[in-house]
Amino acid sequence: VFTFNLPPLGQAFFHSSTKTTTTYELTEGSRHEFSVDMISGQGIDSFAVLAFIPQATGPNSLTGYGIAKSESDLLMTKGINKYFFNENMNPPLKNTNVRLVLTLTVRGGNVIMRGRVLDLDNNLAPLFDRTYVDTPAADVLADGTDNPAQPFIGLVGNAVLYLYGDGGKDPSGYQVVY
Repeated sequence: VFTFNLPPLGQAFFHSSTKTTTTYELTEGSRHEFSVDMISGQGIDSFAVLAFIPQATGPNSLTGYGIAKSESDLLMTKGINKYFFNENMNPPLKNTNVRLVLTLTVRGGNVIMRGRVLDLDNNLAPLFDRTYVDTPAADVLADGTDNPAQPFIGLVGNAVLYLYGDGGKDPSGYQVVY
């Protein structure tokens, strides 16, 4: 069990933990799948984030591919304010006993990013399953601008877990249990 547990800080914030024992490189023909079980998240503003972050930019940059989930929202990210998918889910997806899965496949100079949320209480039934393609051209994003447009091909990176406290003002604080 790995728990991020933080008090309100009065502003939006990220807290991260980087897996440094293994590195991953996005090269032509490669496929990497990252997953983590999310036991719980506290409040609509506590986001659990599973990401691949290139070492060249580091986890503080928030630049890389990720899937982010709170009680109400779900995002597929390329960086901060760069979202392939950004929705307030209606109805909301369950926020306990789910598995976040991020699959990155490099093919034809593109990164194919698949994000899934699977139900641990229901034999890994899919609650969310979307695929996006990051091309060398500036892609149309749900939110933000794809700049720089190039996918993160050829970069070595790490798996990173985050807690994002949106707003940072929830009096009950922020928590994600992985």
